[in-house]
Amino acid sequence: MLSTFSNRCAKCKTGAIFHHFFFMNEVCPHCGHRFEREEGFFIGSMIIAYFLSTMLTLPILLLAIFKFETELPLALLFASIFMAVTLPFIYRFSKIAWIQIEEQLYQSFKAKRDQANKILKREP
Repeated sequence: MLSTFSNRCAKCKTGAIFHHFFFMNEVCPHCGHRFEREEGFFIGSMIIAYFLSTMLTLPILLLAIFKFETELPLALLFASIFMAVTLPFIYRFSKIAWIQIEEQLYQSFKAKRDQANKILKREP
Protein backbone atom coordinates (compact mmCIF):
# COMPACT_ATOMS: atom_id res chain seq x y z
CA MET A 1 0.00 0.00 0.00
CA LEU A 2 3.04 2.25 0.37
CA SER A 3 3.25 2.45 -3.42
CA THR A 4 -0.10 4.28 -3.42
CA PHE A 5 1.62 7.30 -1.95
CA SER A 6 4.91 6.91 -3.79
CA ASN A 7 3.70 7.19 -7.43
CA ARG A 8 5.02 3.72 -8.33
CA CYS A 9 3.62 1.13 -10.70
CA ALA A 10 1.25 -1.34 -9.05
CA LYS A 11 2.78 -4.26 -10.91
CA CYS A 12 6.58 -3.79 -10.65
CA LYS A 13 6.66 -1.18 -7.83
CA THR A 14 9.49 0.57 -9.70
CA GLY A 15 8.26 2.71 -12.62
CA ALA A 16 6.58 6.06 -12.12
CA ILE A 17 2.88 6.50 -12.90
CA PHE A 18 3.12 10.30 -13.33
CA HIS A 19 6.09 11.81 -15.17
CA HIS A 20 5.04 15.38 -14.25
CA PHE A 21 2.58 16.51 -11.60
CA PHE A 22 -0.45 16.36 -13.93
CA PHE A 23 0.77 14.11 -16.76
CA MET A 24 0.54 10.33 -16.53
CA ASN A 25 2.66 7.86 -18.40
CA GLU A 26 0.57 5.67 -20.68
CA VAL A 27 2.66 2.66 -19.73
CA CYS A 28 5.09 1.94 -16.92
CA PRO A 29 8.58 3.00 -18.05
CA HIS A 30 10.07 -0.02 -16.24
CA CYS A 31 7.78 -3.01 -16.98
CA GLY A 32 5.48 -1.75 -19.75
CA HIS A 33 2.28 -2.24 -17.69
CA ARG A 34 -0.54 -0.24 -19.33
CA PHE A 35 -2.17 2.08 -16.78
CA GLU A 36 -5.39 2.93 -18.63
CA ARG A 37 -6.79 -0.35 -19.92
CA GLU A 38 -9.92 0.92 -21.65
CA GLU A 39 -12.05 4.00 -22.13
CA GLY A 40 -13.74 4.87 -18.86
CA PHE A 41 -11.14 3.04 -16.78
CA PHE A 42 -10.70 5.97 -14.40
CA ILE A 43 -14.37 6.32 -13.44
CA GLY A 44 -13.42 4.63 -10.17
CA SER A 45 -10.81 7.31 -9.56
CA MET A 46 -13.49 9.94 -10.09
CA ILE A 47 -15.52 8.33 -7.30
CA ILE A 48 -12.47 8.35 -5.03
CA ALA A 49 -11.78 12.01 -5.88
CA TYR A 50 -15.40 12.98 -5.23
CA PHE A 51 -15.40 11.20 -1.87
CA LEU A 52 -12.08 12.72 -0.79
CA SER A 53 -12.97 16.23 -1.89
CA THR A 54 -16.30 16.04 -0.08
CA MET A 55 -14.74 14.65 3.10
CA LEU A 56 -12.07 17.37 3.08
CA THR A 57 -14.25 20.33 2.11
CA LEU A 58 -17.41 19.64 4.12
CA PRO A 59 -15.72 20.13 7.52
CA ILE A 60 -14.25 23.44 6.34
CA LEU A 61 -17.68 24.60 5.24
CA LEU A 62 -19.41 23.45 8.43
CA LEU A 63 -16.74 25.00 10.67
CA ALA A 64 -16.99 28.29 8.83
CA ILE A 65 -20.79 28.38 9.16
CA PHE A 66 -21.37 27.00 12.64
CA LYS A 67 -18.16 27.61 14.60
CA PHE A 68 -17.10 30.98 13.18
CA GLU A 69 -20.66 32.07 12.22
CA THR A 70 -19.61 33.09 8.74
CA GLU A 71 -22.28 34.04 6.20
CA LEU A 72 -23.02 31.31 3.65
CA PRO A 73 -21.54 33.08 0.57
CA LEU A 74 -18.28 33.76 2.41
CA ALA A 75 -18.16 30.19 3.77
CA LEU A 76 -18.69 28.87 0.24
CA LEU A 77 -15.86 31.11 -0.95
CA PHE A 78 -13.51 29.68 1.72
CA ALA A 79 -14.54 26.14 0.83
CA SER A 80 -14.06 26.85 -2.89
CA ILE A 81 -10.58 28.26 -2.35
CA PHE A 82 -9.67 25.26 -0.21
CA MET A 83 -11.01 22.95 -2.93
CA ALA A 84 -9.07 24.75 -5.66
CA VAL A 85 -5.85 24.33 -3.68
CA THR A 86 -6.36 20.65 -2.80
CA LEU A 87 -7.93 19.42 -6.05
CA PRO A 88 -4.65 18.84 -7.95
CA PHE A 89 -3.40 16.63 -5.11
CA ILE A 90 -6.72 14.78 -4.89
CA TYR A 91 -6.71 14.23 -8.67
CA ARG A 92 -3.25 12.73 -8.60
CA PHE A 93 -3.84 10.60 -5.49
CA SER A 94 -7.17 9.24 -6.76
CA LYS A 95 -5.66 8.05 -10.05
CA ILE A 96 -2.73 6.39 -8.30
CA ALA A 97 -5.07 4.80 -5.74
CA TRP A 98 -7.40 3.49 -8.46
CA ILE A 99 -4.50 1.89 -10.36
CA GLN A 100 -3.37 0.23 -7.13
CA ILE A 101 -6.88 -1.00 -6.23
CA GLU A 102 -7.48 -2.37 -9.70
CA GLU A 103 -4.18 -4.27 -9.72
CA GLN A 104 -4.89 -5.78 -6.29
CA LEU A 105 -8.34 -6.93 -7.45
CA TYR A 106 -6.89 -8.34 -10.67
CA GLN A 107 -4.23 -10.32 -8.80
CA SER A 108 -6.82 -11.62 -6.34
CA PHE A 109 -9.18 -12.77 -9.10
CA LYS A 110 -6.30 -14.28 -11.06
CA ALA A 111 -5.16 -16.31 -8.03
CA LYS A 112 -8.71 -17.60 -7.44
CA ARG A 113 -9.10 -18.48 -11.12
CA ASP A 114 -5.78 -20.34 -11.16
CA GLN A 115 -6.73 -22.21 -7.99
CA ALA A 116 -10.08 -23.21 -9.50
CA ASN A 117 -8.36 -24.38 -12.70
CA LYS A 118 -5.99 -26.56 -10.67
CA ILE A 119 -8.92 -28.15 -8.82
CA LEU A 120 -10.82 -28.79 -12.06
CA LYS A 121 -7.76 -30.37 -13.75
CA ARG A 122 -7.18 -32.82 -10.86
CA GLU A 123 -10.61 -34.38 -11.17
CA PRO A 124 -11.03 -37.03 -13.88
